Amino acid sequence: MDPGIEIWDLDIIDAVEPAATLGGVDEAAAEAAFTEAKEAAGGKLDKAKKKVGKLRSTTKDVSDIARQRMEVACGFWWKHHTDKKNEACSRLCMLMQVWDVARQTAEHTFKHHTDKVQAVAWNPAETPVLLTGGFDKLAALVDVRTPATQPAKWQLSADVESVLWSPHDPTHFLISSEDGLVAVYDARKGAGSAPVFRLAAHDKPTCAMSFCPAAPGLLATAATDKKTKLWDISSGAPVLLATQDLQVGAVFTMGFSADAPHLLAVGGAMGSVVVWDVRANQDVTRRFPQLLPQQPLAS
Repeated sequence: MDPGIEIWDLDIIDAVEPAATLGGVDEAAAEAAFTEAKEAAGGKLDKAKKKVGKLRSTTKDVSDIARQRMEVACGFWWKHHTDKKNEACSRLCMLMQVWDVARQTAEHTFKHHTDKVQAVAWNPAETPVLLTGGFDKLAALVDVRTPATQPAKWQLSADVESVLWSPHDPTHFLISSEDGLVAVYDARKGAGSAPVFRLAAHDKPTCAMSFCPAAPGLLATAATDKKTKLWDISSGAPVLLATQDLQVGAVFTMGFSADAPHLLAVGGAMGSVVVWDVRANQDVTRRFPQLLPQQPLAS
């Protein structure tokens, strides 16, 4: 599997090559890594392939730089902002990289997690601020303007599955974990602060969360228990509004539509995507009437 991140222009029909490629195999670094590994093994790697991905399984003495080149990019998040600079971030095993997309170069590499980085999210208001979560049971805040500063960290109850900023209150962030819990934190309270509240959302890993952009406090959660749930968390005391098995298997991803915020797309292990119109639930429309179609004014 190629570790590069490809960015495609969907306005170009039948494009042969991506518009940009971030990372990938650096042939010079691959050659250097092969030579280093061969020397470390006493010259016994004569028949080893020069593809760096093969070296990781044959020796533990590959340099840190070469090891970074070998890791497959497991995630990618675009930065939504108003300045002219296009930035994105990706996670490579225990590393997180921030990219200048126009130049196709990595600007920063962060190593503040001690296990695989599972999720990353840009803050919707403070665009240089990144929220990260990993399999080391830690969540962290990184400011890319001061990359040398030690990130603020929070200890979680289990491995992190997903992270999410509140779009209507961007000082608050949510962390879902392998034990099914969702914890809400106030970043203003500082590193290690207690959560504002915890929500026992699911009995299995809560893999995805999404806020409805048109209804502050309407939160969707989904898990490998095959269930998708809707919550009202606007009062700070979460209320369960609806639970659905949308027949997609274990749910791994989902999101509300920005253009039609009453629609929630859900994808799972069965390889299908289902769109749920949350207005079909009366408890949802009762608490969030703004989701209902606006009636025209009488003439």
